[in-house]
Amino acid sequence: MPIQAPQWTEFLSCPVCCNEFAANLRPPISLGCGHTICRTCLATLHRKQCPFDQ
Repeated sequence: MPIQAPQWTEFLSCPVCCNEFAANLRPPISLGCGHTICRTCLATLHRKQCPFDQ
């Protein structure tokens, strides 16, 4: 059974805080695992690992 692909607008916001990426305040950071979160959320991660690959 096919699955529905995410909307392209979902790629414009951080999946952790749900805020839109912004070049100065919340630039997107691609993690080694392939997920992308904003720099602000990356700075607040306690274990410095992807919150989705736990």
